[in-house]
This record gives sequence, C-alpha cells and structure tokens, in this order.
Amino acid sequence: MQQKISDAEWHVVQLLWRKAPCTANDIVRVLEEKTHWNHRTIRTLINRLVKKEIIQFEKTGREYRYFPLVKEEDCRQTARKSFLSKVYDGAVQPMLAAFIEETDLSQEEIDALERILNAKRSRK
Repeated sequence: MQQKISDAEWHVVQLLWRKAPCTANDIVRVLEEKTHWNHRTIRTLINRLVKKEIIQFEKTGREYRYFPLVKEEDCRQTARKSFLSKVYDGAVQPMLAAFIEETDLSQEEIDALERILNAKRSRK
C-alpha cells in the first residue's frame, strides 16, 4: 500500500508532477512564494517524501534533482479511499449525495454525471 501524503506534502509532489525534475532550490523558491513557508519547512517536506518513496532524486555534481516515483492518479486514488473511509465510513452514496447537494453544478456537469451513472448501470 502506498504511503499517505500530508496536506503540506501535496504541494511538493504536485509541483513535481507538473515540472519534474526540479532542484531543491527550485522547489523552495516556488513554494516559498506560493505558501510563505520557511525554506527549512519545505526541505523537511522534500525529505519526508523521499523517505516515503513518493519522490526520488538524482545527484548531479552538487545539485539534487527531484522527480516523482508515483503516478498522480495513484496518489489521488489513495487519498480518495482514505477520505471515503475516514469521513463516510466507506459509504459512497452519502458522500456523492452530499457533494452533489452542496455544489452548484452546470447542466453540462449534471449531464456528465448522468452519463457516468448510466455507463456504470449498463455494466452491471
């Protein structure tokens, strides 16, 4: 099973999914501007992700270039399952109903959801 990624760690790994490879200084520069976190905090997050084997690095001279080891969709799936289990005790229907009721959906979004449900129904 894949390691869970903390809310703060998501910032690092999302950056790497978009722009890998990045040096630690690149990551620090982008996230300091975006989050206003201290450079030590960002480097701690990078090190945690390496230990969790979510990201890895290649050393080139004195520079470390970081890149993701896991696919974005795999991490999203793990996060969805964790959220569903923790917040809705694994029950999909109440979660979807709550999101649908609490969200303003365009007609296009409603149509897309209906297509997904109809496709799911036809596979059963």
